[in-house]
Amino acid sequence: MLEERLQYPEGIPINVTISSIEEYPIHYHSKDLELIVVMEGTIKLIIGYRTILLKKGDIFIVNEDELHSMYSNAPNKILIIQFDLDYFVQYIESLEFSYMMLETYLNGEKIEDLNITLTSKIRELMELYVKKGANFSKKLTSLSIDLLTYMKSNFEYFSIYEGRYFINKLDLQGNPANVGRIREIYKFIYDNYDRKVTLQELAEEKHFSMYYLSHIIKDFVGISFKELLNFSRVEISEKYLLETEMRISEIALACGFSATRYYVKAFEEWYGQTPEEYRAQRTSHANGEIKIEVLSPQAILDSMDDARTEQTYRGNPLLRDFYSKVIPLNGQAVRRKRSLGRNNLIAASRTWETPGRISETIFQVLRNRFDVAEVISVAGGRPERELLKRFEFMTRQNMNKAIYEFSNDRNIQNHIGFFETLFSTLDVHGLNTENFTLYLADHSSSPEQFAYLMDYLNEEAGAEKFFSVEPVALGDSAFDQGSYVFDAICGTPYLLHGLLGNKKKTAYALMDDEGTSVGTISGSSGLTAWNGLKKAAYFTCMFYAMLGDSVVAEDNDYIITKKGDSYQLLFYDYYQEGYKKIRSLRSKEEIADVFEERVPSNEYIVEISNLTGTYKVTRLSLNEECCLFNKLAAMGFPEGLSSQEKFLLEKSLFPEVSFEVMTLKETMDLYVHMPRFGSELILLEKC
Repeated sequence: MLEERLQYPEGIPINVTISSIEEYPIHYHSKDLELIVVMEGTIKLIIGYRTILLKKGDIFIVNEDELHSMYSNAPNKILIIQFDLDYFVQYIESLEFSYMMLETYLNGEKIEDLNITLTSKIRELMELYVKKGANFSKKLTSLSIDLLTYMKSNFEYFSIYEGRYFINKLDLQGNPANVGRIREIYKFIYDNYDRKVTLQELAEEKHFSMYYLSHIIKDFVGISFKELLNFSRVEISEKYLLETEMRISEIALACGFSATRYYVKAFEEWYGQTPEEYRAQRTSHANGEIKIEVLSPQAILDSMDDARTEQTYRGNPLLRDFYSKVIPLNGQAVRRKRSLGRNNLIAASRTWETPGRISETIFQVLRNRFDVAEVISVAGGRPERELLKRFEFMTRQNMNKAIYEFSNDRNIQNHIGFFETLFSTLDVHGLNTENFTLYLADHSSSPEQFAYLMDYLNEEAGAEKFFSVEPVALGDSAFDQGSYVFDAICGTPYLLHGLLGNKKKTAYALMDDEGTSVGTISGSSGLTAWNGLKKAAYFTCMFYAMLGDSVVAEDNDYIITKKGDSYQLLFYDYYQEGYKKIRSLRSKEEIADVFEERVPSNEYIVEISNLTGTYKVTRLSLNEECCLFNKLAAMGFPEGLSSQEKFLLEKSLFPEVSFEVMTLKETMDLYVHMPRFGSELILLEKC
């Protein structure tokens, strides 16, 4: 299909259609601006390297010459308004080379106001279009000019965030001169993309210094001149790839690259695949059949009565939400990238024996991927008796690992004295520790003394007679004593990031220390509160433990594993800048305020191909509703709980679970709507 040449009714410079879309193949419009409004349902929009899942109430601007396509396997009503730019350019200055976007990364209240106004203007235009009336053509043109002027005034300000994400930036509104310069820079690049161009040539043409132009581009666009030039070239190359049979080397030269390898590298940086792969994948989409059902114009007004009049903003300093991320899962191309391994350790305590927590079925799930070690650090009283009880406890629980925490609250001689007592106790009582491993965790500020203790145990004390001695790191949560980050669900993406990335054996405390707790939670590092109530961190570890052994795909915010014919897909929103922000919050109240922010949910589209047969799909969603911190916040953070309250909390703390049986054929999209701050695990089990 590709270029779609629009015909406008005589005297009417806009086209309006409302339809149910199943497939609208890859195409573009020359000298036309397109507004897509989702009235009902959802639609998958692919535009350049971006894939976006548009939902009811979403509005998207497609600029001239932008390649785009739409797909949906669900009921929908999509309003499309197309404007003849050749006509409107006589009324709106510099409209012919404006680039407008609705993606936002700003204060939610301000964006909400803008989108309510935009929706109102679209509604007014559509009411006139459907009802017609006296002076219809003149009024329609006037309202269209008003709408386009509003869009250009508010949605022409954009930047490229993190070298990839196009975002609207209204804070550029106060500098229209520089916006105009950026527009001229874009025009210069698109007029000269097919030859060698330099920043110096651009500076001379525009009568600015190279230094000034370089900083304008970086400050306002977010990337360097060279990066902007390469992006423009690879974007233009899409048409060559899909409209011609030119070789890749010919396309590289036609788009201004001095060598094919530079073109391939630039294309991969933006599109995540080579030009050859892109051409092979999308040529069939470009030649596809239009599958739409055009609806009556009255359906526009009927749908607008039900449509929402506000749109939650995309993006937040804590969690990003730019585009729906597309993740391919090709059954024929699955390759093992690495083994997940067993690098994580849970540090338990024998105090859990009384309520029988360790024998819980859910805890056995954790043991699928975690080693469990008993904490044997004791102080004061009768250490021999306490050590004996702990080793007897480990024997009953089939545990052959122990952990000792090296901290600053004792001097090195105290630590050595402890181990002398330990060896004596094991010797006197003849306890069998032949296959035991003792892990030493350094929670001190003295790595030299920790190394000395390791050497002492391995070389002087003869520890090998009883067990092997190995160092173990402490998980991130252990370093956040006094912070409620890991008590709340907003810390779970960062806990998952650590669990999945640990290269060394790393220990996580199973339970908060009752002696340091005031109330149910107190900013301690355990996976559960001191009274056994499970935090979000506990279920995060459960999700991790349910993954398969073979990692077949992963990124900073998801991982896909495989076990036999089954797949496990785990999604979470790890964002380093957000982590820094969250970790700076110390009090319960500061963390609770985070949940009051209007943070949108991230979305993913898993494109499944070459997997056939019947699969049982299990979804587990870890969200605010099953978070102990949020429950306690709603209760005003009580210092104590009645037995009834504790019972009810225990029953309410578990991820949401749903089941579905799905028959996979050639291809299918699996939509993932992430819970705010949480994570989602999807299990695909072959029936």
